Amino acid sequence: MRHVIIAGFGPVGRVLADALVEMGMSFTVIEVNGRTVRNQRSLGRSVIHGAASDPAVLASAGIGYASAVVITMPDPTTALRVCEAARSLAPTAVIAIRTCLLRDAIQAKQLGADITVVEEMEAARGMT
Repeated sequence: MRHVIIAGFGPVGRVLADALVEMGMSFTVIEVNGRTVRNQRSLGRSVIHGAASDPAVLASAGIGYASAVVITMPDPTTALRVCEAARSLAPTAVIAIRTCLLRDAIQAKQLGADITVVEEMEAARGMT
């Protein structure tokens, strides 16, 4: 079975989790907000409390057998650190990252991201 790690559980992570449930895929969420962690655990979801850039936290989330890591947090510095850590621990996993700016997407690619979703580009597409 394929396993996905979702780093960050704001609106983007929640929509992604719902889609993965629909597809019958297993996933583990990594989240720093304790309240969110408690709420999601009460719903029976696999959630790790901690920073997704921490190799020990990534290991607890299943990075060793993950087929994909999806980085959803909006802070570019944090997201890029997670990308770098995930790539070093999972050389064959697909890494997808959300970025606000094109320049961050370019850096994410250099750090090993396979897929980048750039908010400013998506906004432009939506407005056309």
